Amino acid sequence: MEKSSLVIMSEDMVADGYEDIMNVDISSVAIDMMKRKYEHIPQLKYMQMDVRDMSVFPDESFEGVIDKGTLDSLMCGNDAPISAAQMLGEVSRL
Repeated sequence: MEKSSLVIMSEDMVADGYEDIMNVDISSVAIDMMKRKYEHIPQLKYMQMDVRDMSVFPDESFEGVIDKGTLDSLMCGNDAPISAAQMLGEVSRL
Protein backbone atom coordinates (compact mmCIF):
# COMPACT_ATOMS: atom_id res chain seq x y z
CA MET A 1 0.00 0.00 0.00
CA GLU A 2 1.37 3.38 -0.96
CA LYS A 3 1.74 5.75 1.98
CA SER A 4 -0.05 9.05 1.88
CA SER A 5 -0.92 11.93 4.16
CA LEU A 6 -3.93 12.01 6.47
CA VAL A 7 -5.14 15.56 6.84
CA ILE A 8 -8.26 17.47 7.71
CA MET A 9 -9.55 20.15 5.25
CA SER A 10 -6.58 19.89 2.90
CA GLU A 11 -7.68 20.92 -0.57
CA ASP A 12 -4.94 23.58 -0.71
CA MET A 13 -2.27 20.87 -0.41
CA VAL A 14 -3.12 19.58 -3.88
CA ALA A 15 -1.85 22.85 -5.34
CA ASP A 16 1.42 22.21 -3.49
CA GLY A 17 1.85 18.82 -5.18
CA TYR A 18 0.40 16.33 -2.70
CA GLU A 19 -1.27 13.51 -4.60
CA ASP A 20 -3.04 11.26 -2.09
CA ILE A 21 -4.77 13.07 0.76
CA MET A 22 -7.20 11.46 3.19
CA ASN A 23 -9.52 13.85 5.03
CA VAL A 24 -11.49 12.70 8.07
CA ASP A 25 -14.23 14.28 10.14
CA ILE A 26 -16.68 12.96 12.70
CA SER A 27 -19.53 14.75 10.91
CA SER A 28 -21.07 12.84 8.01
CA VAL A 29 -22.70 16.12 6.92
CA ALA A 30 -19.29 17.81 6.66
CA ILE A 31 -17.81 14.83 4.79
CA ASP A 32 -20.71 14.70 2.32
CA MET A 33 -20.43 18.44 1.72
CA MET A 34 -16.68 18.27 1.09
CA LYS A 35 -17.05 15.25 -1.21
CA ARG A 36 -19.52 17.18 -3.35
CA LYS A 37 -17.55 20.43 -3.25
CA TYR A 38 -14.26 18.82 -4.28
CA GLU A 39 -15.43 15.88 -6.40
CA HIS A 40 -13.41 17.35 -9.27
CA ILE A 41 -10.14 16.87 -7.31
CA PRO A 42 -9.35 13.13 -7.35
CA GLN A 43 -6.36 13.51 -4.99
CA LEU A 44 -8.76 14.24 -2.12
CA LYS A 45 -10.50 11.41 -0.33
CA TYR A 46 -12.98 11.85 2.52
CA MET A 47 -14.06 9.48 5.30
CA GLN A 48 -16.39 9.98 8.22
CA MET A 49 -14.81 8.68 11.42
CA ASP A 50 -13.88 9.48 14.99
CA VAL A 51 -10.18 10.39 15.25
CA ARG A 52 -10.06 8.61 18.60
CA ASP A 53 -10.53 5.30 16.75
CA MET A 54 -9.09 5.14 13.25
CA SER A 55 -8.64 1.36 13.35
CA VAL A 56 -9.80 1.12 9.73
CA PHE A 57 -6.22 2.16 8.86
CA PRO A 58 -3.31 -0.21 9.56
CA ASP A 59 -0.30 0.94 11.59
CA GLU A 60 2.07 3.32 9.79
CA SER A 61 -0.39 3.93 6.94
CA PHE A 62 0.56 7.57 6.46
CA GLU A 63 3.74 9.57 6.05
CA GLY A 64 2.24 12.45 7.98
CA VAL A 65 -0.80 13.64 9.87
CA ILE A 66 -1.96 17.24 10.07
CA ASP A 67 -4.58 18.39 12.56
CA LYS A 68 -6.50 21.57 11.84
CA GLY A 69 -8.42 22.11 15.07
CA THR A 70 -9.61 18.65 16.08
CA LEU A 71 -7.44 18.46 19.19
CA ASP A 72 -8.67 21.91 20.24
CA SER A 73 -12.25 20.68 19.89
CA LEU A 74 -11.58 17.56 21.90
CA MET A 75 -9.99 19.63 24.67
CA CYS A 76 -13.28 21.53 25.05
CA GLY A 77 -15.36 18.40 25.56
CA ASN A 78 -16.10 16.00 28.35
CA ASP A 79 -13.23 13.68 29.28
CA ALA A 80 -10.80 15.99 27.45
CA PRO A 81 -7.58 14.34 28.69
CA ILE A 82 -8.81 10.87 27.71
CA SER A 83 -10.10 11.99 24.32
CA ALA A 84 -6.87 13.86 23.55
CA ALA A 85 -4.76 10.86 24.57
CA GLN A 86 -6.84 8.56 22.36
CA MET A 87 -6.51 10.86 19.36
CA LEU A 88 -2.78 11.36 19.82
CA GLY A 89 -2.30 7.63 20.26
CA GLU A 90 -4.00 7.05 16.92
CA VAL A 91 -1.94 9.77 15.26
CA SER A 92 1.25 8.20 16.59
CA ARG A 93 0.17 4.75 15.41
CA LEU A 94 -0.62 5.99 11.93
